[in-house]
Amino acid sequence: MVDVWGWFADPLEFEFMRRALLAVALVGVVSAVVGAFVVVRGMAFIGDALAHASFAGIAAAFALGVSIYLGAIVAAVATAVGIAFISQRGRIRFDTAIGVLFVGAFALGIVIVSRQDNYTVDLFSFVFGNVLGVSWNDLAVMAVMGTVVVALVGAFYKELLFV
Repeated sequence: MVDVWGWFADPLEFEFMRRALLAVALVGVVSAVVGAFVVVRGMAFIGDALAHASFAGIAAAFALGVSIYLGAIVAAVATAVGIAFISQRGRIRFDTAIGVLFVGAFALGIVIVSRQDNYTVDLFSFVFGNVLGVSWNDLAVMAVMGTVVVALVGAFYKELLFV
């Protein structure tokens, strides 16, 4: 007979698996809290768009030899501002603006990466990440930031609901 509990528990013998499970749980709780407001506002695609658009910033930062985190933040903020500007000033709907900038920024990142001769870092690790590589420091940052986000949502619940 198959030991079902053992089948589920065996991977948790490894510390990196326990850290990964904890990271997924933390992100899941915060995403559930914030995700409800994102869906209500019709912005369900914004998270995916900003994550993929930040790839252009990562590629540009790598090519210029500066911090990839700075490049990702600049690209994500520029994309968010661009989405807001296009959807408010133009005749394009919000979801269309998200789609256009998402694809454009990601394509720009691919072009930058393809022009680099010494680019050896795995492309997919920037786009999808690797939950098995989460450190205890990463978990601490996730826990603090997650607590702040959930507390802010609790404090501004009515304002967020009626925006």
